[in-house]
Amino acid sequence: MGTKILKPEFCEVSEDIFADASLFSFDPCFQPKEGFKYVFEWNDGTDNKKENWRADGYRWRQGGSFKYLMPGPGHSIGTKKYFQSIKGKDKDGNDLFSNEFTRITFQHPSLPKVLIYYNGDENISSKLPQGNVKLAEMKQRPFVPTMPSLLREMEEKCGGNPSKIYRKMFDNVPRDIRIQAAQDPRDLKQVQNAMQNAKQKLRLTRDSLYKFHVRAFDGNFVKIIVTFLELIIIGWDENLAEVFNSLLGIAEVEVRNL
Repeated sequence: MGTKILKPEFCEVSEDIFADASLFSFDPCFQPKEGFKYVFEWNDGTDNKKENWRADGYRWRQGGSFKYLMPGPGHSIGTKKYFQSIKGKDKDGNDLFSNEFTRITFQHPSLPKVLIYYNGDENISSKLPQGNVKLAEMKQRPFVPTMPSLLREMEEKCGGNPSKIYRKMFDNVPRDIRIQAAQDPRDLKQVQNAMQNAKQKLRLTRDSLYKFHVRAFDGNFVKIIVTFLELIIIGWDENLAEVFNSLLGIAEVEVRNL
């Protein structure tokens, strides 16, 4: 059985719409209103940014992905995606989805462009905080998804200083608070988590013994690890050991002088 290919109307998607310069944007549009449409594009060689249109300030559930036939003589085939808005939580904490506010995207068959439509009442979309926040003040802040390219940039800086990376990223973002919401790291913790996730991906295993070896390699506290016959791990702090040795030396001198 072959893949079903949709045939959208010319008024919905066409080469003319993709070529309309008035619709172009290299940045994701933040919280667009009902009836809004635009063409998100990225330059060749910047494929890490091709999913940034997802960070529009709303919360979505992808409802389906289909192939579509571009109207016109070219008979080229692109990808259409349909999204339902997340309007809140049920009593068990599960997301509630709604068709009252939707997002529809058309990936151009060959060009680095995505046509995006917003339909319905944008007020339906929930303004919930991030699911794992614990601080009371953070629970009052609506969750805004971060651009995928920014998350990848954090992961690529794995091994650097999280505080310096956070400050540098923050300084490079436009001062427009609406743009900052999606294009700026949420906080230092987000940078730390992204870098930690990158480290986890590079590890061959999450075994506890392996973690001890990594800690021994990264620092200077663990000095000896013996795994056979019994597990023995010996470690000490260099500064404390130096103080302790100096005290032993003083004690030995005092004993000899008795």
